[in-house]
Amino acid sequence: DKITKRGIARTFQNIRLFKSMTVFENVLTAMHLRRTSNVFSATFRANRREEAAQREKALELLKIVGLDDVKDELATALPYGKQRRLEIARALATDPKVLLCDEATSALDPTTTRQILELIKRINAELGVTVIVITHEMKVIEQICNKVAGLDQSHVAEMGNMRDVFMAPKSKIAKQLILPNGDDGLDESADCIRLVFDGGAAFEPIISDITLKCHTTLNILGANIKTFEGRSYGQMLVRLSEDEKERGLVREYLSAHGILFEEVNKNG
Repeated sequence: DKITKRGIARTFQNIRLFKSMTVFENVLTAMHLRRTSNVFSATFRANRREEAAQREKALELLKIVGLDDVKDELATALPYGKQRRLEIARALATDPKVLLCDEATSALDPTTTRQILELIKRINAELGVTVIVITHEMKVIEQICNKVAGLDQSHVAEMGNMRDVFMAPKSKIAKQLILPNGDDGLDESADCIRLVFDGGAAFEPIISDITLKCHTTLNILGANIKTFEGRSYGQMLVRLSEDEKERGLVREYLSAHGILFEEVNKNG
């Protein structure tokens, strides 16, 4: 069909399998459908050599997703998490360049979610398949994505490297998802600062150091620290003192120590 000819395969939020077929037959039939596209049948139009190669490949895909030991079981008899793995294997059977996963962790428990995300990362790294993940969960994005696009009302509001978007979100939708507490606690005055910590700086005693050296107080409104590619990044939203001199000292301290910051209010 047009989708597979473009090198794109997908999995669905609500898992769709061939219910009357076994695990192995689900994957094998996906290969057949890619070749014929207009026939839904268990009769394969291939010579014996081609059929043997297809069966070998189907078994290899089941090994990749960890289902080779249940290949003869009825697909719909599998637990939900294994059904998700099977759907991924079936999508890979079409040799896609791009795999589109729509809410791949929907309705999964934390352990199974972690396993599915690890599988997706492995598929990307070992098979060289580009994976596009549609999700509403920031934890999913943080664990497996290196690029992100934020959609707002069906339009791309912001797109870029995960680290860059996380460190300095520009669109309203990205700020709501990433920034600590969103705009909660802000008023119309610009007496709040968003601190951006990069790597090791996130674990240094910045707040206590500012309090002692600038002789001021800071009210922490929210904080959010994540890890990408083995490094920690984070943001902290703080309310400054109303004293302009003290606020000036805080700005000077942050600039002198190379700490990124942004003064914010309800309007951004």
